[in-house]
Amino acid sequence: MRCVFLFMTYSAHREGSNFPWNPNIPPSPGFTEQGGFVSEGTFFLLQRLKQEKIIDDFIVVMDSARGHGVTTYEGVKVYVVPEISQIDPYLKKDDVIWVRGGFRSWFNWIVRKKEQGHWVMLYAANTGRQRWTFWHVVLDDLHDSNRHDRHGRVFLKYRKPTNTSIFHPLDIDQVYDVCAGASYVHDKKGQWRVIESLIEYQRIYGKNLYCVLPGAFRHSTHSSQIRDKINTYHLDVKITGMLPRKQLAVVLNQSRLFVHLGSSGQNDRGPLEALHCGCPIVIGSPSYHSPMVYNNESISFVPPDKNDFTAVAKDLHRLVKRHNKKLRSEVIAHCRKEADLDSVIVPAFRRLFKVYKENPTPNTDALREEYGV
Repeated sequence: MRCVFLFMTYSAHREGSNFPWNPNIPPSPGFTEQGGFVSEGTFFLLQRLKQEKIIDDFIVVMDSARGHGVTTYEGVKVYVVPEISQIDPYLKKDDVIWVRGGFRSWFNWIVRKKEQGHWVMLYAANTGRQRWTFWHVVLDDLHDSNRHDRHGRVFLKYRKPTNTSIFHPLDIDQVYDVCAGASYVHDKKGQWRVIESLIEYQRIYGKNLYCVLPGAFRHSTHSSQIRDKINTYHLDVKITGMLPRKQLAVVLNQSRLFVHLGSSGQNDRGPLEALHCGCPIVIGSPSYHSPMVYNNESISFVPPDKNDFTAVAKDLHRLVKRHNKKLRSEVIAHCRKEADLDSVIVPAFRRLFKVYKENPTPNTDALREEYGV
């Protein structure tokens, strides 16, 4: 049984536009070795599922109006098509369709695949696409229970995988007190709240915390003022821009505390990757993250009010002071217990794909029986 993983859409053409596509040319390298695809935990997981013979093979599909074509990366076929239906000739009858996020340009195509007898499952990532009623399975990383609903969908507890070949502990010293996020810099990501808290820290304690700020700046109201405030208050903040994933892993290992004070999110991978590097975390909006990010108070802290910058500054002072190697070891132990690839995530997929293989014609009653929901 093969898995067809729908990864991303980049300004794709509307289905049915018949935009010309040449599968005999390679796509832009930005989709593979220069993009986020190969550092994704899900790609790492799919490789392991193939190694463990839980799946026979997998392919990755993206749709894009630019740079389309076909390539092979680390033995995996990657199809970048102008519109999603152009992947149809390359599908097999018993392919499992696994959708990441769920983009509107895929909607009608996914409905057809379900009607044609494919299992269709979604990693929802808090996108709202879990509300689409046609899914057989929704992998839910925001809740710690299995359930079903009146539409017949089965929601399964899911631990979002992290690529631990990149994000793992390194035997290096910590040089930064705080890492403010690990993604693009935007109001909804909350780096601006960290800056406001650092200003308050300086006022209260008469000194600066050393902060590293990774990520590319995106235009937004508060975040557009970050550079000016760093200069005005003479904060000790290192702005790195967007970093390669391996370099980001080094920064996370060098940080005493990872702080994510965003007001939204889709179980952002930054906090997960920080934890896998042994870095304790501060989470401002836990409802947008996996329970494993905030369910252990010894390694993660949720401020009562992320907009109370004076209180957050005092929390940062306390949390940075308590940092030590023993705490980092506790962080790693927590990750292994909650989201280890081999002992937690792979066995969960072995169980799920056993049902798929025993029921090549989708049967959600079999799923409900297996999971007792």
